[in-house]
Amino acid sequence: MPYMARRRLPTAFRFLKRKECIRLADAALKEQLKAMISKATGGSVDAANIGDDTPLMELGVDSMAALEVVVALESEFGVSITDMESGMEAFKSIQSLADFVEANRTK
Repeated sequence: MPYMARRRLPTAFRFLKRKECIRLADAALKEQLKAMISKATGGSVDAANIGDDTPLMELGVDSMAALEVVVALESEFGVSITDMESGMEAFKSIQSLADFVEANRTK
């Protein structure tokens, strides 16, 4: 989240208070991550049914789906997961994945 506080906000958010802007940006990131998970699972997991704290592995996110999400994260956000330990930590839930993206994004 500290990275988000330093980022320039999109024009559409400029009329809002800074905390509300960050909250909306966080929500948009989580929705984008949920869509990535849904796509990676071939649609077997509906993005609307993924809770922020739901363990992703319980949803049926297998190693192939996780790999597809890792590639999408690198492409979309410039985020690399370089080792198994950080990957396991990041893929605990949408919240942990969003936190990981915010802390490591380059785009």
